[in-house]
Amino acid sequence: MNSEDGGKPNVAGETYQNNIYPLKTYPQYTLFSKDLKISKDAAGVKISMNVTYTTGRAQQSYLFNTSGELVTTYEVNYRGNDSIPYQYGLLMQLPRRFDRLQWERKGEFSVYAASDIARNKGAARLNAKQLNAVEEHGVVPVWPWKDDANELGSNDFRSTKHFIRQVTLTDAKGNGLEVISDGKQASRSWLQDEGVQWLIADYSNNGSEPFYGTPHADGKINIRRKSIKGTVTVKMP
Repeated sequence: MNSEDGGKPNVAGETYQNNIYPLKTYPQYTLFSKDLKISKDAAGVKISMNVTYTTGRAQQSYLFNTSGELVTTYEVNYRGNDSIPYQYGLLMQLPRRFDRLQWERKGEFSVYAASDIARNKGAARLNAKQLNAVEEHGVVPVWPWKDDANELGSNDFRSTKHFIRQVTLTDAKGNGLEVISDGKQASRSWLQDEGVQWLIADYSNNGSEPFYGTPHADGKINIRRKSIKGTVTVKMP
């Protein structure tokens, strides 16, 4: 949940945000897997395994089905100390060239402004750039706020897209991956360590910013010594 409220300096109650890295330490990095099983039936080829993380154990499977999709299912028995999560899900890492994001989601409203990062359908570019401060000093923007960017990418590219139906990440030639969902998951992508990180979240809330406290804090959960699970369906676009 980030107890530092997103890194903001909290001067006179303002909400100016410093840049932070969403997943710099990779707490769920896989240490090793065992009990590998491969099976084949009418549904396709399935690979199952038990996985050990630094903060828990898990069961994970990869089903390559007859429709050309990869269906990944995970269930993690979490034993870490960060018991109140902002998001959890499956994290994929792609080469930097996959810098084009497209999405369709089931929004809370039927109509959004064309420049709203929460619009139901859209396309965004990574367009990451290195800054010496949170904003470029003395530069008057001539572009929409959604296209403001830092080293993680543009606001449009790196913002969480809730309630997704489908999301794609592609390169300039159209090569990439597409995630098919049911309107209950969220997608979040950003540039980090010279790769595009792509989180398909099975759980996501409004974060630790005090503005989103009661009554907007409904749905926050405690995962201490509990199982967290989900399924991600991926195919070629």
